[in-house]
Amino acid sequence: MKKVWLQDMTWEEVDEAIKRGGGVILIPVGSIEQHAWHLPLGTDSYCAIGVCEEAAKKADAVVAPPMWYGWSIQHMAYPGTVSIDTNILIDFLVEVCKSLAKHGFNRIIIVNGHRITNIPWIQIAATKAREEAGATVIPVDIAYLAREVWEDLGFGPLGHADEAETSHMLYLHPDLVYMDKAFDEYRKEQFLYDINPVSTKDTILYTPSPPEVNLARINISGGGSGNPKISSREKGEKLHNHIVNRLIQLIEHLRGGEASIEL
Repeated sequence: MKKVWLQDMTWEEVDEAIKRGGGVILIPVGSIEQHAWHLPLGTDSYCAIGVCEEAAKKADAVVAPPMWYGWSIQHMAYPGTVSIDTNILIDFLVEVCKSLAKHGFNRIIIVNGHRITNIPWIQIAATKAREEAGATVIPVDIAYLAREVWEDLGFGPLGHADEAETSHMLYLHPDLVYMDKAFDEYRKEQFLYDINPVSTKDTILYTPSPPEVNLARINISGGGSGNPKISSREKGEKLHNHIVNRLIQLIEHLRGGEASIEL
């Protein structure tokens, strides 16, 4: 089996992979932040890593080492959360892309697993990297890639540590999920912020809540939102496979060919 992780390859293997794969590389981006009582801090990163790895194996692409940290200011009231200034994140990701492009990875897919909060700075970084490196840089979000199957799987509004993330983790890393601690937050009062995608169904003007407001959830849901109690490994597998197939379509599109898998 061919290697897919950049860090596992020798420089000769990287050179061969660039030529063989048409210069396509994926960069998983996530976060280290609280995910309620039942999920690990690395959930967003694990989900992005999981879909990138499988898509790369099936499409003969390469995956760069993941960016485990993101912008998580709203969760800083919870132990273990790490939030990095967005200017640092932008500069770091741009430099990674420029290095990869210099060696021939001129088709870069940034795969976000941290949902809404990471998207603004990733968009800026992708634009800067495209302009400075002359490469094609495409940011994608795994929740957005799953929109066609979201309702079919019985998922409600996009939440945090919700039924979608929990199902995905039950498929990828069941040993890290504590389903006995999962809590249906939809049954409790919603804490409405200035712009809340749960109530407005609009994420365009979403602003992360202050840490102290998010802390108010600690005794209600442990910091989550949604209904993880309806999660299952079966739903997680369907969600995962759909996202992987969408990524494969994108990889093949960037190579100039037809998508190898129909949805």
